[in-house]
Amino acid sequence: DDPNKKRRHRAAHGKIGFAALARTVAARWKELPPDERAVFEARAAIEKTRYRGEMEAWNKTQKEKRLTEQRQQLKEYQEERMRHELLAQKQQLEAQQQMLLMQQQRQEEAANQRQQQQQQAQQQPQPGMGGVYSQFGNNTNDPMQLLLAMQQQMSMTNSSNMGN
Repeated sequence: DDPNKKRRHRAAHGKIGFAALARTVAARWKELPPDERAVFEARAAIEKTRYRGEMEAWNKTQKEKRLTEQRQQLKEYQEERMRHELLAQKQQLEAQQQMLLMQQQRQEEAANQRQQQQQQAQQQPQPGMGGVYSQFGNNTNDPMQLLLAMQQQMSMTNSSNMGN
């Protein structure tokens, strides 16, 4: 229950705490003669230089690593964007193609209706032609037969008028 119990236990076994250790080391460092202190300061300077070199190299590799990751992310983003753009273009082209097909179907239906209307009009007798037109099955493509039919019709009309 007591938080100091663990610390008292350490002190009882001859162990020193961090604060006491820092005070002892600082006091001994101040008491050290300058020529002995210079040996440690020289070692510290060498280690400091080595550490800075290693950190510089590590930072450089980390920077290169980040750049590589950023390039990869940019590439993936651009590829994804391109896929979306291509998909949108494909959908737009499919919609245009569908509209063109529908327009073509409407035009074909209109052409079929016009053709049917023309065929129906050709099959109906023309006004003013009387029995001649219907007598030869509405064959208006052969002008010679139409002319002969008209002559026959006229001669029958004339002979029937003479007989009256």
